[in-house]
Amino acid sequence: HENISRINSDFFRRLDEKYPELSKGEKQLCSLLRLNLSNKEIAVLRGISSESVKVSKNKLRRKLELPQRADLSKYLNELA
Repeated sequence: HENISRINSDFFRRLDEKYPELSKGEKQLCSLLRLNLSNKEIAVLRGISSESVKVSKNKLRRKLELPQRADLSKYLNELA
């Protein structure tokens, strides 16, 4: 558990340094995307629709200034 907490705290610190404007919900989405979860899995965990996850991912891509076709999970894992 200690290693998991440390890895996540390092990730969130880097995310905050690079993208300080992200909301708490967007940061949470980033952590779920790092796990390579599907839209449906994320929707279940967050209690929202799969369509809402798609919209959130598109907004996140814009904030991160990534192309529409960019692989968010891959990008976030490389950031870590």
